[in-house]
Amino acid sequence: LSVAGAVVSIIDLAVKLNGVHWSDGMSLYLVWGSIFVIFAGFNGAIAGLVGINVASVSTSLRSLGSGCTVSVQNLLGYAMGPLLPGVVMDLIKNRFPEEADNPEWSAELLCFGLVAVLLGTLAAFGSSYSALRAARQPTDHMQPLLETV
Repeated sequence: LSVAGAVVSIIDLAVKLNGVHWSDGMSLYLVWGSIFVIFAGFNGAIAGLVGINVASVSTSLRSLGSGCTVSVQNLLGYAMGPLLPGVVMDLIKNRFPEEADNPEWSAELLCFGLVAVLLGTLAAFGSSYSALRAARQPTDHMQPLLETV
């Protein structure tokens, strides 16, 4: 669900950056609606991801696994959230210094930063899928549970 929102938003931003202008209200609603879908998908998946990570370790390590999962999610979210789009925007701005006089350049840089964040959604989907595959593989401490079922 969140990947679909990211793809729709990236397509809209790419169309806008290529000079094809829809009505400004339509584009804004499309991007904000897509971002809402992304947030809804990620918020719905957080409990499942924590459950996968906690279930993949032995019983004595489950509280540590839960703490590490939430800590890494917060560290990556708060650290990379502002840093990644800023780096992308600076790299693009330094690559095209002649565009500094263009009054629309700041808005285009913001679009590039948003696209970088939305591409991170695809990376998050890949990471979640690999965690799901790893969680489906039985481990030694799960073997007695599987035999009783």
